[in-house]
Amino acid sequence: MKKIKCPFCGHTPDTVFVEFPDGEPAYWRCSICGNQIPYHPEDSEDASDPVNSPSHYVGKIECIDYLRDKLTPEEFTGFCMGNVLKYSSRWRKKDGLQDLKKAKVYLEWAIEAAEKENANG
Repeated sequence: MKKIKCPFCGHTPDTVFVEFPDGEPAYWRCSICGNQIPYHPEDSEDASDPVNSPSHYVGKIECIDYLRDKLTPEEFTGFCMGNVLKYSSRWRKKDGLQDLKKAKVYLEWAIEAAEKENANG
């Protein structure tokens, strides 16, 4: 996420992205004046890459890295292949080329995991 200037106090504060589970609009909260600043997807540096770095995955660790760490190699490969099936099955009816690219990323991760598993015996 890029830093944005607070329209209320003019500072470029440390901001926190907040999204409510009940569907309320997302916003930035200014750490200087405390005002809420409406979030717009264009405020995000990674907004243009929903395949490799979707803006809705914000945190200190990527979800896929956490899964890779916590699942066995077989479970992780299965997770990836499930997503390959999901994205490649729905691409014409949902997000088009973006879904095919997501399927490709998950397939590459599955291949990497399988290669690592084969190398380890």
